Amino acid sequence: MKQITQLLICASLALGAASCKKFDSLQDNPNKPTVSPRRCC
Repeated sequence: MKQITQLLICASLALGAASCKKFDSLQDNPNKPTVSPRRCC
């Protein structure tokens, strides 16, 4: 029982550390322009 508890704790820590990226940075598309070009006239 103690091994299962330790395994669950280690797995949850690993998943928690892997999910620390900002969610907004994952949704940025580098191929899509962020601003449109200004028209002169």
